[in-house]
Amino acid sequence: MFKTISGRSIISFGENEDMPLPFMGSGFIDDVYLKYFFHDVNAPLVITFSNAGEITSLDDLQDDNYSPWGFDFVKSYNVNVLSFSAIGKANWYRSAEFHFFIKSLSKQLKVFNEKLGYGGSMGAFAVSAFSNCLGINRQLLMNPISSLSAKLTPWETRFKVAKTFNWKGDFSDGAIAKAQNVIIYDPLFTLDVAHVRRYQSSIKLKLPGVGHSIPKHLQNLGLLKSIFEQFLMNNINIGVFQKAVRSRRYYDDYYKWMLSKQNTHLTLRRAEVLKRHKKLVPKATIDSAQKNISEADINLIRDIALRLANKNNKDALELMLLAQKFRPNGKLINQKVIEYNNRLK
Repeated sequence: MFKTISGRSIISFGENEDMPLPFMGSGFIDDVYLKYFFHDVNAPLVITFSNAGEITSLDDLQDDNYSPWGFDFVKSYNVNVLSFSAIGKANWYRSAEFHFFIKSLSKQLKVFNEKLGYGGSMGAFAVSAFSNCLGINRQLLMNPISSLSAKLTPWETRFKVAKTFNWKGDFSDGAIAKAQNVIIYDPLFTLDVAHVRRYQSSIKLKLPGVGHSIPKHLQNLGLLKSIFEQFLMNNINIGVFQKAVRSRRYYDDYYKWMLSKQNTHLTLRRAEVLKRHKKLVPKATIDSAQKNISEADINLIRDIALRLANKNNKDALELMLLAQKFRPNGKLINQKVIEYNNRLK
C-alpha cells in the first residue's frame, strides 16, 4: 500500500493495490515523519500525532529503529497504528503538502472498519483537525488545543511562534470534529478549559491541579495505560477515573502546579493548606510503601518476570518495571527492562 519514492519527500499510494499484511514502514511528507504498522483490517486503526515536546529530530531519522510518540505503545495492543510526528520543530502540521497527502490518505484508510485518534496538546489538535477527513470514529484527546487562529481563539496567549503559521483554510480548527471525543484536561487551567469548551460530543475526564502536559502526568500517576485500554474498548468509566486521579495528592507535580502562577484560583489561604499537605502527605506515602515491601518481595517480582519472559514479554516487562520502582539501582532488573523493551519494538 505504501511505497517510498526514492529522492522525493512524499509517500505514494497505488489506487487498486491489495494490502500485503502484516505491513510496516516509514517515510516523511515535507516536515512530517510517519511510521505505520498494518496487520489486520478488521482490527482498529489508531492514528497518533506527536505533541510539541516529542518532535522528531534529524538524528532520529538516521535511526532505523526510531519510533515516534505513541507508536510502540499503541502497537503493543495488537492493533493497526499510523503515527505522525513533526520534524525539527513544533510545526503544528500546517504544511500544504502534508494537507494534500492527508486528503489522499483518507481514501486508502477506508479499508479499516474502525479508526481511532490519540494525541495530546499539539497532537490532539492535529488528531481532531484531521479527524473528519480521515474518518476517525472516536478520539482520545489530552489537553487539546482546538486552534491557534486569532479569529477562533483570541484569548489564547501561548504558542506565539506557532500563531504566525497559516491558520486559515482546511484543517485549522479541531473543534469541528464529528468523532466522539474523550477529553482529559485540568479544569483549573483556564486556557485549556477554554479550548475544551469548543469541542462537542465529548466525554470529559477531569484531572485537576496538574496544568498542561496531561499525558506525562497520567504516565507518572500510573493511569495512562488503563485509560487508553478503556478508550480502546470503548468502555470509559468516569467514576472510576475520578477515584483514580485522587492519587495526585501524593504526586509532587500536583503541588508544583497548584502553587504556581498558572493556577489563577490560588489564594493565600489555599497556598498555606497546600504547603502543609505537601510536607506531610508525600513523605508518609513514600515511607509506607518502603515499609510494606521487603527485599524478598522484590526478588519474587523479579523472578516471576524472568520466568514469564519467554512466554509473554509484555507482562514480563510490566513486572520488571514494578520491581525497578522499588529497586531502581538493581543491575539485573535494569538490564532486563532494557532487554524486554527492545523485544517489544
